[in-house]
Amino acid sequence: SMLQDKDGFLWFGTGVGLARYDGYHFNFFSPKSGPDDRSSPTTVYTTIAGSAGDIWLGTDGEGLLRFDKNQEAFHQFRHNPNDPGSLSGDIVLSIQEDKKGYLWVGTRLKGLNRFDEASGTFTRFPPDIANDSIWDLLVDRSGFLWVGTQDNGLFKIDPEKSEIINYRFNLDDPHSLGSNTVWTVFEDREGVIWIGTKSG
Repeated sequence: SMLQDKDGFLWFGTGVGLARYDGYHFNFFSPKSGPDDRSSPTTVYTTIAGSAGDIWLGTDGEGLLRFDKNQEAFHQFRHNPNDPGSLSGDIVLSIQEDKKGYLWVGTRLKGLNRFDEASGTFTRFPPDIANDSIWDLLVDRSGFLWVGTQDNGLFKIDPEKSEIINYRFNLDDPHSLGSNTVWTVFEDREGVIWIGTKSG
């Protein structure tokens, strides 16, 4: 994954952590772990720039990370089996921030979470995709959240009203979704939503 922040720096999610490119050099950052306080490589699947200026990272097994660019420090959010308000799973495939500042976090085989940073709590949402993989998330210009899943097609969620529409493949309907596996969701300049599926 790649993003450009407000200062013009390019940030990349890599197999050895987060990389920053200033136009001349790459600098690498990885969360510290273990009693010896050494940096350990972390695979980063997805990155977004948060509205507060921090960078959010979805990782392979290290949960959700917030990177403070000023302090060059990480804050980690992981699954805790004893805490129902924790992240549902530690493999994070997708992240989006909505207009109210909530983070939506898609995991591998553990469904979708809404994160309220002010309270530090995660809410599993919606329950019918609790065991699915969330490959991509999109908050469109109208504020709707689009959710691409491994097995349950495409969801359109209205966070304001908690209304959910599920689009699925139907063999008898040529205008239905091409496949129930949705890899990517994109909104173009005209506001048209494009969906990449296993079948095109």
